[in-house]
Amino acid sequence: MLTGALLLPVRMEMEAFYKKRFFFSASTDNYCIFAASTNDKNMKWKLVFATNNAHKLDEIRSILGERVEILSLKDIGCDADIPETADTLEGNAALKAEYIYRHYGLDCFADDTGLEVEALGGAPGVYSARYANGEGHDSEANMRKLLHELEGVTQRQAQFRTAICLIEGAQNLKYVMSGWSLDR
Repeated sequence: MLTGALLLPVRMEMEAFYKKRFFFSASTDNYCIFAASTNDKNMKWKLVFATNNAHKLDEIRSILGERVEILSLKDIGCDADIPETADTLEGNAALKAEYIYRHYGLDCFADDTGLEVEALGGAPGVYSARYANGEGHDSEANMRKLLHELEGVTQRQAQFRTAICLIEGAQNLKYVMSGWSLDR
């Protein structure tokens, strides 16, 4: 399961700063995705996904089909390491989307995903990628630290949660959405 994509479980909470716009949705057995759509049925909407992860890009393109042209960071010439310094998943997704819109003037969405372990009060959460040492993305070190902290803990319920920020500049709209994995 790709948890860091625009894929959101059907159980989804959404905050929409909504102004005369409609959503379309596409879904698979376990997931539902939502995006704003252009009102002009003859015009393909170009939307930057603030990632260079080829698997995420392919998955989103296959779900959205021909309705939206998904562009990667590479497609728009962005090679910046966009900082993720917020203390929430929603904040990090917003930082990335706002960076792309501010520097490139293109509609875009960005995501951030974290593992939330109930026994650890929701940790590592927003710090999942840098849990072990605060820098970089050492998944092996992160896993070792997590397992160490869960030693002796029998209740290990956890969930992946993804937050997405979508900015549609022409309509001056910003949507922030979050959802979690249904499998626990």
